[in-house]
Amino acid sequence: MKTPDIAREFLRLQAEVGDVDTLREAKVSGLQAVVESGEYRAELHDVARKLLQEILGQILG
Repeated sequence: MKTPDIAREFLRLQAEVGDVDTLREAKVSGLQAVVESGEYRAELHDVARKLLQEILGQILG
């Protein structure tokens, strides 16, 4: 892709997705409410996988 094509695609995706900060705030607020209510249950397998990915990413850098 050429730079103008990338810029057009970025603008198209940005218009489609909308304000990412607003989406992030809504997601964080929803998760915070679930955690505070005591209803949040982390999947141990998913947590372990993400932790290992983070560690490997730092090692392989």
